[in-house]
Amino acid sequence: MKKSNKNIKKLEKIKMKGLKTPSFIILFTGKIHAKNKIIKKEDGKILSTWLERKQKDFNLYSAVILKVTGCILLAFRTELAKKEYMQNQNISKLTAMKEEIQNMHPMSIKEKRTERSLKKAIIEIQDIYDKDNETIKTLQLAISEFEHKSFQLIQKTKEQAESKMLTYLQGAKMIVDKTELIEEASKETKLYTQHCKYENKTIEREVE
Repeated sequence: MKKSNKNIKKLEKIKMKGLKTPSFIILFTGKIHAKNKIIKKEDGKILSTWLERKQKDFNLYSAVILKVTGCILLAFRTELAKKEYMQNQNISKLTAMKEEIQNMHPMSIKEKRTERSLKKAIIEIQDIYDKDNETIKTLQLAISEFEHKSFQLIQKTKEQAESKMLTYLQGAKMIVDKTELIEEASKETKLYTQHCKYENKTIEREVE
């Protein structure tokens, strides 16, 4: 749990550029930009290099958050792949041993000892399998929760950025729907998803 909290703090330390700028400065910036026609409205769209820069800042922030998330979760994914590989190996062993016992008709003392040894081995492997299964569920949950936390931070930052942009537009005396202000970092999210798939395949090959 402590390690998980430490990793979350790593994410929380990552900040989007410009969010600490006081609102009165942003308000004044919008006013000056409107006066100098640096911000303008054309065909129902607001054109502003300042707004464009905020979008780029948000995309960069999202990319960094997701990169750090991937780095932190690498150890979790590696451990998960190892456990899943061992599970498959143990399933094969259990299946083979159970079939062997079913086909056995022990008569001699040696054959009966072999049967007992097989039954004991089955219990031991089954115990390992059950414990590993719990570990797998824990790892899967940890990965899912950590990724959820990452996307929560991205969404929170998006809302903060939109608030700053609204202040800027207020200073420029322009009204716009909040949903039109900043786009989701879809490219960065897609790249993260693709990287995770590639990473998982690489880990699986290494484990095998």
